[in-house]
Amino acid sequence: MFDLPEIRRSKTDQAYEYIKQELIAGRWSFGQEISVVEIAETLGFSRRPVIDALKRLEVEQFVEIVPQTGVFVKRYTEEEILDHFTAVMALEGLAACLAAERGQPEQLDALKAANRELEEVVSRPFKKEEYFSCNRRFHYVILRMAQSKKLMSLLPAQWNLNDFFLTNISFFEQDFKRTIGEHERIIEAIAHRDRDLARFRMEEHFQTFIQMVKQSLSIRR
Repeated sequence: MFDLPEIRRSKTDQAYEYIKQELIAGRWSFGQEISVVEIAETLGFSRRPVIDALKRLEVEQFVEIVPQTGVFVKRYTEEEILDHFTAVMALEGLAACLAAERGQPEQLDALKAANRELEEVVSRPFKKEEYFSCNRRFHYVILRMAQSKKLMSLLPAQWNLNDFFLTNISFFEQDFKRTIGEHERIIEAIAHRDRDLARFRMEEHFQTFIQMVKQSLSIRR
């Protein structure tokens, strides 16, 4: 037997992942300046891979690069945040619809397991990062069940923005606990291969979530 060669990521890729995770973790708030020099020193890199990574994050709408001024975490209005989640709702609804049509029995088992894991997470002292990870796993199983290359190319990047926005918004723990029951209703519709019901329940799930976001944004004013 022989070991497969380790796939080495470029410095730009490493810088990109590091900065993205720091953004999602809430290290910087909307509008805050990001120091290229500080990140380069932390990673032990030159400035070039850090700048290239930030250019990628600008395309993904995490940051804004202002020539001759600096790099800043992108500011979002309440309307822009709600518009983002409304667009994601449509994509997630389609994914659930296709999952009901194309999903395999073993994938349904994985979906149920993902929701049980999420239930365990919300039963413990609450940690946002842990919740984000498990919730993403649930939605990723649905995405795999949908068997759509187009959705696979679109949704994961939107999930990163989801977590980025949620990190910058205050929530109450009970807001997340009701997710479990909503997920169970989605699973039920997918299990019965009811395309329309699966889409409806996913969109209903997101509508409840969007109302929660609206309420939290109004508290911040």
